Amino acid sequence: MSKQKIVIDHPSAESYVLLALSSLESDYRLAWLLNNHLSTTLQRNEFVLGKENLQFSVFTTEESPTELKYTLLSNKNKQEGAVLLREYSTVDFFLKVSGEITANTLTGLHSRVKSIAEVSACIPLTLKKQTTLFFNNL
Repeated sequence: MSKQKIVIDHPSAESYVLLALSSLESDYRLAWLLNNHLSTTLQRNEFVLGKENLQFSVFTTEESPTELKYTLLSNKNKQEGAVLLREYSTVDFFLKVSGEITANTLTGLHSRVKSIAEVSACIPLTLKKQTTLFFNNL
């Protein structure tokens, strides 16, 4: 009998890039701008957190011509004045891009997002372990 090797992909081994975005635009408007500039189809979902049931906007797309998955996450709940990740309190949104990301893909993505006039800052993030676990589950 021949031996078979089974490989199980662990969710924490997911390959993704995280960009911190600053913008005065509303979540809907920023998602629309990203859809136009990145040729994506971000659609709104809700993300509820904690005992207070705070809601943060989440826009996701599963399908893309480049086989990348995009997730736009609001860092601020403007109605309650709450912040999702306190260590990044100056960040308005996070853009998580999952999939096969090369250096050229990242450079192109970063430059296209920076070219949006309504985005005042676009910064690639390197996260602490605890924060990484949070984004792995999105």
